[in-house]
Amino acid sequence: TIPFDPQKAAQILDAAGWKVGPRNVREKVVDGKTVELRFKILYPSGAATSRDATLLYQKAAAEAAVLIEPEQQEWGNVLKRLEDRDFEACHLGWANSWDSDPTQIWHGDQADVPRSSNHVSYKSAELDRVIDGLKTTFDPAKRKELWREFQRIVTDDQPYCFALVPTRPWFIRTRLGN
Repeated sequence: TIPFDPQKAAQILDAAGWKVGPRNVREKVVDGKTVELRFKILYPSGAATSRDATLLYQKAAAEAAVLIEPEQQEWGNVLKRLEDRDFEACHLGWANSWDSDPTQIWHGDQADVPRSSNHVSYKSAELDRVIDGLKTTFDPAKRKELWREFQRIVTDDQPYCFALVPTRPWFIRTRLGN
C-alpha cells in the first residue's frame, strides 16, 4: 500500500526534475523541449464510479501541480483503444472468480500479442513462473501460496494501480434472506 501524500509526491517530482512552472503545472525540459506533466485518464461513459474516481484523481494530482485530463468514451471506443494500446491511463473495474486463470491478462507471452488482454504490455519472468505453476499445481495449500506470491509480485511491480475496492456486494440472490 502506498499512502496518499501529496507533499511527498511533490518532493519526489521535484527530485526527478519536474518543477512547478508559471502555469502552476509541473514541467521539465525533455529532449530540449519544455513539457508539462499531464496525462489523460480514459474511462467508459456511463461508468459513474470511473468518472467519480477520475475526478478525485484529478483533484489530488492538482495538489502536486500535475494535470489530469478526464477522457470519457463509449465502451466500444474504450475497448478498441485498450486493444490498440492507444491510451495514457485508464480507469476500469474488474471482477474475477477467486481461482481464475490469469494468463490472458498477466502472462508475459501475451504482452506483445496484438489486441491481447495484456493491455499494458506487462512482462515479468517471476510472475510467468507463478502463473505456469498455477496451471500444474492442484494441491489447495500450494495453490494458495502461489496466489499469494502472484499478489505480492503484482503489488510490488504495480503494472496497474488498484485504487478502489468496493465494499458493497455486486450480486445478491433474491432467494436469500436476512
